[in-house]
Amino acid sequence: MAKRQQLAPSGTSQQDCSSRLPPELTERIGELLPSGREAAAFRSVCSTWRAAVPFSSFAPVVMLPFDPQSSDGAVQFYRVTDGEVFTKKLPAVRGKALCGSSHGWLVLVDKVAAMTLLNPFTGATAELPPPGEQIKLGAVVLSSPPGTVGCVAVAAIERSVMVAFCRVGVDHAWSLLDTNLKCCVHSIVHCRGRFVAIGCDGEISILDVASAAVPNATPVPYFCFPDPLIIRSYLQVNGELHVIGNVVRTSLRERTITYRTRVYKCDVFAAGTPVWSRVTSNTDLTIFMSNNFMSSFGGASVPGLDSNSLCFSEHLYGRPHHQLEIIKISNGRSQLLAYHPRIKGSEPLCWIKPNLWPKGANANA
Repeated sequence: MAKRQQLAPSGTSQQDCSSRLPPELTERIGELLPSGREAAAFRSVCSTWRAAVPFSSFAPVVMLPFDPQSSDGAVQFYRVTDGEVFTKKLPAVRGKALCGSSHGWLVLVDKVAAMTLLNPFTGATAELPPPGEQIKLGAVVLSSPPGTVGCVAVAAIERSVMVAFCRVGVDHAWSLLDTNLKCCVHSIVHCRGRFVAIGCDGEISILDVASAAVPNATPVPYFCFPDPLIIRSYLQVNGELHVIGNVVRTSLRERTITYRTRVYKCDVFAAGTPVWSRVTSNTDLTIFMSNNFMSSFGGASVPGLDSNSLCFSEHLYGRPHHQLEIIKISNGRSQLLAYHPRIKGSEPLCWIKPNLWPKGANANA
């Protein structure tokens, strides 16, 4: 049996490594790496190989509005870490509108409600079943990238306590599930192998649509926030449900209104009634939030951005020019940063965390 060849022999110097392969071939190999784990190993070999897969490739980007009638499907993205605006030609967006973003993939819908998943950084696509005539789907959330084993899509249904779900690349129709919430579904989050549906009143239901023999929904005992919140976003970070919201303070005497952003987390899978606890300090956390499509996400701090912070793709209360809002988790105070001068038009669509892998066994490259 042949042994798996190492990326570079042990003891190879950076000079030896860089002199063996021309730069264009090294870059091409970097583009074909099958997963992030292989990319990390590739980058660790030497400085030349590290340059072939630059860290900026993984930095979150803001997707900007696009013209669905564009002949070449040109879409602009803005990378905040270095201020670069770049364009990708994505023919798959022609004639379609964006209706979601999950795991670095876009959810596109055309005029007859046919839905397509697109990875804007690899060009891979996957089809979703058409919704029924009486169903109007909202934002779509994925359990994992298309092409991975067991990828499931769950979609909110507008003004309904029901959700629709399907196995991507397997099912030819959506199935429906009652969330058992009292109010229509506001958000859906995938957390620890299950989906969490949140009602417009803050009630939570845990959905098991992948591992259970019979899909089911279990409401969580109702629990309130410590402070009255204007909800901005729900997301999962490190296996816990997080909520970002604003606390509003008014002073009639001084005739002022003060807004402070708060972050809370809870373990919705714990026995008994969960409890929201405020997050005030996490030195290795950056959260990226969007107004649209339930596409917020969080993770390890990103070089070039302040740690322990929230990055909102647009200011909540509106401004005449595009501004990125950076909020400190510790005190909820925000600062506004102007976008690159090249960015014009309507508000940014959403944040996207580039997913360079995989192209997927069930996806079309």
